[in-house]
Amino acid sequence: MKKNILLRFATSIIFLSGTCIASPLQTTYRDSSSANKPILFTTTTSNTNLLKSLSYKDNNGEWKPVTVTAQICGTDNDNKPIICNPLATNMIGVANGVAGLDDNARVTSSVLGDSIITGPRINGSVLPTVYSNINPQLTANSNGPFYWWDGNSIMRIGGTPITLPHSPYGSQAGTYESLILNGVPNGGYTAGCALCLFMEPNSIKQAAISAVDVQGGTIPTADGVQLYAGPVNASFDLILPVVSYTATSVTLSGTLTAAELSHIQPMMTIFTNSQIPGVAAVNPEDDDYYIGVIKSVSTSESSTTINVYGWGQQLKKSTGSIPSTTSLETYFWKNQTTPVVGIGGFNKTFARNIYMSYDGSKAGSTGNAATSLVHAFTGEELDFNVTNETRKGVVSFAGYGINVNMSPDHTDVLTHGSTGFYAGGNTPHHFLAGDSCYLDASGYYDQSAFEGLATWIGGACQLGSLETTLGRYDQEVAEFDGRTTGSPDFRMVYQVSESVKGSGTAVTNIVPKLGVVIGGEHGLGVDTGSEQANIQWNWNSYYGGLAFCGYGKNCGLVLDGNGVPHIAQSGLSSGSGLTIGEQPDGHVASLGEYVDTSYAANLLEIMRGTTSDLTLDADGNLTVAGNVNTGSGGQLILKPAIGAGAGVGNYMTTDGYANLTVHASNGGASTIIIGRTIETETYTLNSLPSASYDGEHAWCSDCQLNGITGVEAYWHTSVSKWTDSQNNNLSK
Repeated sequence: MKKNILLRFATSIIFLSGTCIASPLQTTYRDSSSANKPILFTTTTSNTNLLKSLSYKDNNGEWKPVTVTAQICGTDNDNKPIICNPLATNMIGVANGVAGLDDNARVTSSVLGDSIITGPRINGSVLPTVYSNINPQLTANSNGPFYWWDGNSIMRIGGTPITLPHSPYGSQAGTYESLILNGVPNGGYTAGCALCLFMEPNSIKQAAISAVDVQGGTIPTADGVQLYAGPVNASFDLILPVVSYTATSVTLSGTLTAAELSHIQPMMTIFTNSQIPGVAAVNPEDDDYYIGVIKSVSTSESSTTINVYGWGQQLKKSTGSIPSTTSLETYFWKNQTTPVVGIGGFNKTFARNIYMSYDGSKAGSTGNAATSLVHAFTGEELDFNVTNETRKGVVSFAGYGINVNMSPDHTDVLTHGSTGFYAGGNTPHHFLAGDSCYLDASGYYDQSAFEGLATWIGGACQLGSLETTLGRYDQEVAEFDGRTTGSPDFRMVYQVSESVKGSGTAVTNIVPKLGVVIGGEHGLGVDTGSEQANIQWNWNSYYGGLAFCGYGKNCGLVLDGNGVPHIAQSGLSSGSGLTIGEQPDGHVASLGEYVDTSYAANLLEIMRGTTSDLTLDADGNLTVAGNVNTGSGGQLILKPAIGAGAGVGNYMTTDGYANLTVHASNGGASTIIIGRTIETETYTLNSLPSASYDGEHAWCSDCQLNGITGVEAYWHTSVSKWTDSQNNNLSK
């Protein structure tokens, strides 16, 4: 190529806009109009755009070397050279021109290049630390900063290898940079996030922030999101038709454009719709189709071949299998009826994946000197500070929100193992809430450590602190609710309360309670809703005991701290006490037993050791091992017998008047005429009772007859008094 060169003697070279100018000592000549003109001549340059060897003859006819320094286009009034300005104004900021600079040497036009690399200057040299539009597969080497695992088409900030003699990382030491981003969300959709992250090869992605039809007149919410992540079930970047497979390649049908070929790079995952024999999908994370990793790409006029490292199922080593073009997978690749491969995609998506690790060797645990002081890890911390605000209920806060929407609602598309929050591994505490007792805007101390529509687990409120603030003497601890469509929630509530309001919170004054409340609000215990039956610990001074209480207050069965059960400890003034079986209408008994007519076993049995002391059988027969005694004024009344008694054991019958017949088991009988009833108690004259029947007997211990103390007394109904055997009035 030819260049116009201006000659003169100098010691440096400058190249400007493709024109190289040199000048000898004689710098100008006069033209026909006597004007000074620069001396120009033509020479050639090398293939690297450098001037070839250049020389000229001086006035003595000797050849002298020429050094290019600057282009001059004339001389000034003092005959000094004027350096040319090869850039015309119309060449700045236009195509095939140059970018202009402002007064501060800053570029005034947009800069576009296939890659931009910047970095700090160290000892006069620029150390690259920021790279854009880099393909590590084409630039990776053993010295970094790019490696085969970096992927494709990336922007890298930091990580450039650098020699740092005192770095613990040795030959792996690298540069580091920080990224600071200030953004102001100012609208809906992607204008609502300072940093919007998408994982889809789509040019019209929209963030779901205040996303309503604003152009149709709908007023949106004004949400500002600092970091937005919008993972979706993204389609593949490319889905390409397949002609055939080998164990290490796939041949595509037809040719691909240059742009498509640029989207196929080494180390990318490639998915087939070829069914793996004998493998079936059980859940959405299973794969029953062949997968490979791209090694290289080759093209011809009619086809493209993608070479892979092998085919197989994910997380398993390839074994030389060859995918089929006829046996196609149909569960995940639904309605894909021809053999294809997918490139630029994935089969599971994460909005974020935090992976932390601790290497004990950096902490000196392997005998080497410690190079790291990090011993505490926190996956994520959210702090919320409120200052300079005292108005009630003006701030709303939600730390984390998880919401799953379905259309139509309540479909069965989610697996049974799907979770809103999952904590696994060997963590000592999967969930730990450090709480305070906070009076919220509703006026209740109802802070919860965990809450769901049917679950409420309380925070750290303490019973004693509520007395002075809210005048409450009970505090809910937790509840688990049974929900129905036709009635209020059935709340299983656990709470603690003072045994008596105002009695204080000493350990013997606290009564824990567990029971059901119908309706009401989470966290408010029995203050709202209808309290049903519950069980109570330490009830009514039974410390260490347990009580079963109807409607939360009618405690009928108590087990004391010694394990002794008690019935109706509050006493009975009316109504029934203990009933066994269903009590018929109109019956009331402190102790009642109600069985079916088909019941044939004993109704009551009392034993001491192996001896039966008392038995009441299903026919009403009472058997006692000892005597039957009556108390003072008591009577033993036998109803008349009905029919002849054969008698399995001894028994007695009476005719209802004065004849008492004793029946023996051998069939014999004897009759005793006793005048209706026998009084066996001993009385004094002043303590004789009123009797019921003529002829009743009683012994008067201090009465006298014929000078003898102790008289058998008889009752006379006609005159309502006791006499001696001679019908005399009793006397001492």
